[in-house]
Amino acid sequence: MRHRNLAILLAAAALLSPLSFACGGDTGTVTAGGMPTNTTGAGSGTAASQDRAAQLAAQTQLRNAQTDQESYYTVNRRYAATSGELRTVDPHLNTRVQVTNGSSDGYEMSIIADDSAHSVFIIRKAGGETEQVDGKGNPW
Repeated sequence: MRHRNLAILLAAAALLSPLSFACGGDTGTVTAGGMPTNTTGAGSGTAASQDRAAQLAAQTQLRNAQTDQESYYTVNRRYAATSGELRTVDPHLNTRVQVTNGSSDGYEMSIIADDSAHSVFIIRKAGGETEQVDGKGNPW
């Protein structure tokens, strides 16, 4: 069954190979190697696209750290209170992830994105509820 599913995915990828896409105002096509080519002119929307990619990467790193916190809790019955403690679970934890609080009830972590605005993203867990907000308190 796994091989059949893989074959279906590969066939779908082959059919969709030259895709059109729109991202941050750019439109283009995807080459056979999977890399986008800009067809709307040099540099249009590039900075905005790079900023958005940096923000998404930071959010992903923080979600990965969230998973690490749950693993840490499973072993220690409390959440990691420092980034160093969290690295005992994941030695490859992004160095920009900062653990600002950790206890048996929850944690708070943040990351500063590598975008032009140095956007801040935060994940908090308290009382069983998890919150994901930016530096201004807006959900992401």
